[in-house]
Amino acid sequence: MNKPFLAIAFSMFCALSLGAQVNVDDAKSIATEELLRLGVPAADIADLWIADHYRDADGTRHTWLRQRWQGIPIWNSEVAVHQKADGSLLKLGRTLHVN
Repeated sequence: MNKPFLAIAFSMFCALSLGAQVNVDDAKSIATEELLRLGVPAADIADLWIADHYRDADGTRHTWLRQRWQGIPIWNSEVAVHQKADGSLLKLGRTLHVN
């Protein structure tokens, strides 16, 4: 194969990959805002970390956040944020340990 073809193919692959990335920071802020609205104490969700995320073919985003206490992961404690393709909240599931 020639070098120009490889350069073009690589550029196209990178552009498509960047477009498929899931913005997980907005999922974390949506989860924090919704959990505070539901009455979860701010201290209990101050150290949420992103454990996993992906986007479906239809654009639906799924992000799992886990809870930590003083930097230590809490077993069986997570928040599942499911967002529509436009970024709005579809569903929020949680199994948090609240003090």
